[in-house]
Amino acid sequence: MNTAGEPFFSWTARRVTLPRTLVSVVSAGGDRAGEGYSGITLDVTVPLAARTGRLLAYRDADWDTELVVLMVGDVIGADDVPVRVVDEETILIEGQHSTQPAEILVAATIIRDGCGTRRLSRRDVDHQLCTGGPVRDAIALSGAVSVDSEWCEPIGAHAAA
Repeated sequence: MNTAGEPFFSWTARRVTLPRTLVSVVSAGGDRAGEGYSGITLDVTVPLAARTGRLLAYRDADWDTELVVLMVGDVIGADDVPVRVVDEETILIEGQHSTQPAEILVAATIIRDGCGTRRLSRRDVDHQLCTGGPVRDAIALSGAVSVDSEWCEPIGAHAAA
């Protein structure tokens, strides 16, 4: 059976193909007139132990939300890049300890939507990757072809915590 282009589902993860048509708008630094635009507000390369990462801050005007994403390793053009939600204050430390060849870390920042204000969770990331939203827009800027979103951590991860 030919399954090319179909979403991948497992008991604990889902593969999501990212859009390739997203255009980013970089707002002027410190300019209040640029607040009506969505786009990248920070895009820097950071050293992470033996490799580099790309730290990206993305502002979405429609959701009035700013997200921080760290791409670890060679993410551009990669398939099935794992996506993880980590604490905002430790995103660089988590990136340094990543053992994956390529990984995308999303900071658990405060998000706003029709339900109010709350911290970004793994469920929010999975939902927005599938239906759209600022998380999907920010992750699409990574250049990855597809990502894997795990909604259930392996049992070993709970034992180590």
